[in-house]
Parts: sequence; C-alpha cells; structure tokens
Amino acid sequence: FIVSTVSVDGMSTLGVHDSVTRRYNADGSVDVSFGTNGKATTSVVPGGYSISRRSIPIADSKIIAVGNSGISDFTLLQYTSNGTLDTNFNQDGIATEKIESSNDNGRILLKQDDGKLLLIGTKRNNPNNVTGLSDLALARYHADGTLDFTFGTEGKSEFVFDQLIYTPKKAALQPDGKIIIANEVTIFGVSSSQEMIRVTENGLLDMTFGVQGKIVVSTTFFTPAMALEVLDDGSFIIVNHNINPGGNPDNLYLIVRKFLSNGTLDI
Repeated sequence: FIVSTVSVDGMSTLGVHDSVTRRYNADGSVDVSFGTNGKATTSVVPGGYSISRRSIPIADSKIIAVGNSGISDFTLLQYTSNGTLDTNFNQDGIATEKIESSNDNGRILLKQDDGKLLLIGTKRNNPNNVTGLSDLALARYHADGTLDFTFGTEGKSEFVFDQLIYTPKKAALQPDGKIIIANEVTIFGVSSSQEMIRVTENGLLDMTFGVQGKIVVSTTFFTPAMALEVLDDGSFIIVNHNINPGGNPDNLYLIVRKFLSNGTLDI
C-alpha cells in the first residue's frame, strides 16, 4: 500500500487545521480499512493548528506522520495498522517537542536501524525577528516516542547559521549512523545556495566533513536537492536540477554529483 500525508483546513474562517493521513492500496484506490474511509484525522491541539508533511511506514504496519502543531512544535503521530492513534507511542500516540518559543517545523523523518526516530526541521532564529530567519534543528526519539537524551542536548540539537534561512530538503543516514542533510539556504527570500552538513550520531556538527562540517554545493541558480542517496560504502549521490546562468526557465537540466563518505567529490 501507499501512504500519503496531507493537511486540511478544518474551519477555514478560523484558521483551524487538522492533520490527515491517508492510506492507499497498491492500485491507487483508497484503503477504506484505514481510519475512517481511508483517512485518519488528528487534531493535536483542539481548535488549533496541526499539520503533517510526510509519513513513513514502520514495523507491524504502523505509520508515523511528522509535522508541527499548536504554535509550531515538532510533532510525531503514530498510528496503528487500522488508523487509530497508537497508545504505545508516548502514551497517546502523539509526541510534541518545543525547540524554540514559536515556529518549529518538523520536515523530515528518518528511522534508524535500532528503531530510533530522527526528526529534522527548522526553528525560528529569533522569535522577535520579523525577517523569519531560521536555523536547523533536530530531535531524536526512542521507538516509544520519548526523547533520546543521549542525542545533542537533552535529545535535541540546534545549528545556527547567522543571517540565513536554512530549510532541510533531503536527509539520509550513513552506515556508521552519521546524518547527511541537504539544505536550501536563502537570504531574505532570495535563493542563494545549497549546502550539505553532516551531524554525528550523538548530535554534533561533524567537523571532519567537507570544510568545518559543511559542503557548499552551489551559490547561484540552484534549486534544492531532488534526491539524496547513501551507498553501502558511505559515499552518497545528490541530484539537483539547474537553470542556466541566463535564468531562462526553459533551459533546465539535471546535475548528479557523487561524494566520498568524507564529503569530497568523487572524481
């Protein structure tokens, strides 16, 4: 079956949103055995804002959806195979975590081989900063939905890059447990570059990767990563599409790069 996670506006006049997860059969038809007529709807904050951006299947046909809720806390929702919230996951099937006082957005979820869950997203650089600058934020959870305090600081890691808007687009785990994250980097709304960073298995910026933990892939006319794939030896491939320097949107082409495990180009 196929799992798709979306958000809907439950009461558009009040801006109330619920998280909705749908399940489909292999032929594309709605799996009506899941939730109510094929969808599970969850209001994390009743009368408030709940949104799921994506979902992944896990063991026993369970599903985890990732997003944000309330005043934008990191949010995980775990459903059983029939679309009900799984009470074995953080007691009520819902795990929320505040990274900053507002505007925390969970975007990517990775499942480690040991069952731990890694949530990657953004936090507001400064809650009082109207420019909307954002930093990279990660949180790691045990399989039961509780924070893993061996990761970062009390289960969370934050990476501050001054005067930039960091948005993770793709992420993948290397065989040794390190985390590669491909980010779109913008400055006041102007797309300027794509950068990759690597985070160690305990939540620190890996300074042995690229230059000071970072690789700048491009600084002009680039779009965010379309695909990121880690190979068995730890090397990885990243795919983008690019607009020619003249900026003509009709002239698009794919760029595929392969890097060694330490972040140097495989030439």
